[in-house]
This record gives sequence, structure tokens and C-alpha cells, in this order.
Amino acid sequence: MWQKLRQWMTMSDDAASKPFPWADQWPEITDARVRAAFARVPRTAFIAPELERYAGQDAPLPIGEGQTISQPFVVALMVQMLAL
Repeated sequence: MWQKLRQWMTMSDDAASKPFPWADQWPEITDARVRAAFARVPRTAFIAPELERYAGQDAPLPIGEGQTISQPFVVALMVQMLAL
């Protein structure tokens, strides 16, 4: 996972800026900074290669050891509620 994240961090802005396809369907997420972050960071940086085809789903995905990466909407909502 860390290697994928490092690879993403060195990508060009164009390659790394693929937005989440469902982010526009979240009327509850009103913080422009949260929306921008979700548009900027590809979920594939945090999941195994064999799960990349599911990266566009607004659903939790397994990350091993019986754990999951959270549903993106839930993460966006929690980040927005932090009001940082």
C-alpha cells in the first residue's frame, strides 16, 4: 500500500486528479475543500491492485486482516464534520 501511495504522490497533477465518479451525488458534502480532496486523491492509492476495478464504488472494500477501507461518503462526511 505504501508503495502505491508513494507512486501516486509522484504522479503528475493530470494523472492524479481523476475524480471519484459519485462525489457529485453527495449533496451533504458542502465543504469545497473536502470535495476537492476527494477529487484529487485516487482511492486506488489505498487498495490492493486486484480491487482497483471496485475503486469507483461508494462502498467499503477489504484491506486484509478482516478490516475494510471505509465507504468514501462516510469518510467525506467525517472529515467535513471535523471542520478543520
